[in-house]
Amino acid sequence: MKHNLSQIDSKINKKFIFINKDNLSYNYKLIQKHVKKSKVISVIKGDGYGHGLLECCKILKTSNCNDFYVARLDDALRLRENHKNINIYLLSGMIKKNDVKEIESKKIIPIINSPEQLDIIETSSKKLNYVLHIDTGMNRLGFQIKNFEENINNIDFKRIKFVMSHFSSADDLNKNECNNQLKKPFEI
Repeated sequence: MKHNLSQIDSKINKKFIFINKDNLSYNYKLIQKHVKKSKVISVIKGDGYGHGLLECCKILKTSNCNDFYVARLDDALRLRENHKNINIYLLSGMIKKNDVKEIESKKIIPIINSPEQLDIIETSSKKLNYVLHIDTGMNRLGFQIKNFEENINNIDFKRIKFVMSHFSSADDLNKNECNNQLKKPFEI
């Protein structure tokens, strides 16, 4: 029997990832225990990093996690359709002005990363709360310190749920960079 190369290649290169549900639950609970009263928000972007957005959410909910970050609006909407009583934070923030009403009606909390996104939310909605992301060194998303200072008068601080940043080297044993990042928001 003859096989073409693509048939053989697809059989050889199949990759599987097995997620131990108990381990996912245990890891969440362990992190929550270490941070005590601080809120742990699970990041399940990219379809749960390829492990299944809905499945990961379901497992984490059984561990009392009610807060989730997603990267894209379609993931946030899919998650909301399946889970009515969780907090969903949209990392990419507001993409278009047209998205505001849907985000507001589905009770999705946008992460505001730029002056442009701040302008969209402040001019399109007077009641949608949001999270303010300040870039303290990751250099991917978030207000640059200079842009934050320039836009401080445009921010309705009553609508901010919290302020966040992102460590650039959290898994590095040398914590100097993380410590420097922790100081930046307080230098404003």
